[in-house]
Amino acid sequence: GRVCSDEFINELRSRGVTIGNHTYFYGPTSTVVDTAKPWLVTIGSYCKISGDVKILAHDTGKSVLIMAYHDNVGGSAPCVIGNNVFIGMGATILMGSQIGDNCIIGAGAVVKGIIPDNSVVAGNPGKVICSLQEYYNKRCEKVVKEAVSCVKHSLKYRGKLPTVTEMGDGFAWLYLPRNEYTLEKYSKFFHLKGESQKEMEEYFMNSTGKWNSYEEFLEYAKQCIDDETKH
Repeated sequence: GRVCSDEFINELRSRGVTIGNHTYFYGPTSTVVDTAKPWLVTIGSYCKISGDVKILAHDTGKSVLIMAYHDNVGGSAPCVIGNNVFIGMGATILMGSQIGDNCIIGAGAVVKGIIPDNSVVAGNPGKVICSLQEYYNKRCEKVVKEAVSCVKHSLKYRGKLPTVTEMGDGFAWLYLPRNEYTLEKYSKFFHLKGESQKEMEEYFMNSTGKWNSYEEFLEYAKQCIDDETKH
């Protein structure tokens, strides 16, 4: 059967990899964690690791040097991933990397070296493109436009408005009322992989939405779509 995240983590720990609590692998069957020297790999708590990710602590380029120079000068170095780190799909973390706490590593990034706390990294070679605060500010700006674009897409291609459930947990905090009914009806929005449901519910109840209800948001979205059509 398919390996689940917990089984994968237990197997890695049994081999000697250090992994904190509440860390989750989204694609354990496609993810490679280097266990040549498992004690060199350390992954913190509350990390989310996508599929097709490679986390390496050694390099076998030495094999070419052995043939060319008849000398063995190979290659391993610790790989350390901090707490509360998201690693996007297809990223590669090379040996010698030290990723700080509260970092986002973009899909397909190739990371080597020291990444400071609170950084967002993208590209090959992976570079810090902005701070976590800057990324948060950008997401706050974009999230409303993205929510409207999802409504527009649904109307255009399906001829109907999306439901709250179809819009998902990522937009829910914009418009769902902060009350017990919401927590009960949409409990799966607060039961996310690797997160504490109690904490998620607390954060939600202590936050403020942009609209008082989904219906209010839909009115806004329809108005935006009408305005676009006129211009």
